[in-house]
Amino acid sequence: MVKSLQMKTRMNQRHGQYLAPARALIFDGGTSSLDRATVEQFAKSLNKLKGKVTLSFFAHQLPKGLRVGSLITLGPHGTGMQVVQMDSGEREGS
Repeated sequence: MVKSLQMKTRMNQRHGQYLAPARALIFDGGTSSLDRATVEQFAKSLNKLKGKVTLSFFAHQLPKGLRVGSLITLGPHGTGMQVVQMDSGEREGS
C-alpha cells in the first residue's frame, strides 16, 4: 500500500510539471445561456482575475458588472471595427 501511494505521488508530480497557470482565458458566447444573476456573479469572479490573466470575450452583450480595459466593437458582418480604451475599467453606460 505504501509503495502504491508513493508511485501515485510521483505520477501526480510528473503530471504537474506540464501544467502551467493560464495566461489567457477566451470566452465565445460564454454567458449567453446563463440567467442574469449568474452572469453578474460570473462577472464578479472574472473581475478578481484582472491583471493576472488576459480575458477575451466574443459576445453580443457583455455582463454589466464586467470591468474591461478595452472594448472592441464590430459593425454588421464584422465591418467597421472600433477600439475604445477604458482607463477606469468601467464600460460607458454601466
